[in-house]
Amino acid sequence: EKCYWNQPYVFRAAVGVCCLPWVFSFLFGMLSDIRPIYGCRRQPYMILGWTMVCIALLMMGVCPMPKPYHCEGPDGDILYGEPPCNPLAREHFFWYVLGIGMIQWGSVLACSAGSALLVDVRRQVP
Repeated sequence: EKCYWNQPYVFRAAVGVCCLPWVFSFLFGMLSDIRPIYGCRRQPYMILGWTMVCIALLMMGVCPMPKPYHCEGPDGDILYGEPPCNPLAREHFFWYVLGIGMIQWGSVLACSAGSALLVDVRRQVP
């Protein structure tokens, strides 16, 4: 297990950022009804949302993980008593939160448009 030494409040903020888009899901549903893109109301929003998710996953998958904050001993244990090997490890957390947030926003956009499409199709079926 590697230690990247982020504070607990940073993790709580990241969780808050990742849960925030679901609060606005109804607004995305309304947006897909009010503002059609190229004459279509829901499909472009679904494509845009899943494209955002794919880009974020690709970005997170391609970017290498930083070296851990603390050094590892020869036996693989983390050496907490010694000075950090990578004091800049904390700064890499932002990019992962950005990627996870982008995944959440894209998922909410696509799922909201998909739910609205499902309701629309259900209304057309007798």
